[in-house]
Amino acid sequence: MKKCKAFYPVAGSRTAWIPCVRNAEEGTGFCRRHGDAIFGVMLGAIVYEEPVAEDAEEGGEEKGKRDGNTEFTELGTQRAQRRKPQVHL
Repeated sequence: MKKCKAFYPVAGSRTAWIPCVRNAEEGTGFCRRHGDAIFGVMLGAIVYEEPVAEDAEEGGEEKGKRDGNTEFTELGTQRAQRRKPQVHL
């Protein structure tokens, strides 16, 4: 049986990730826990995200803002730059 394709964080580290050691469910490539997590995220994105208007996509500077809060996107960018994931195989 094939192993799960997902990774999970190493305890005590915010940037180190290791491969999942569980067996993948047939036909999915992921173990039950990671498969449910992926489906849950996708369902949440579909249910709760607002559709993007065509004119907003072309605006450029409006893209990426959430309710006009630029501080939210700037903090997220700073965190992403500071925290690059490390993969340990």
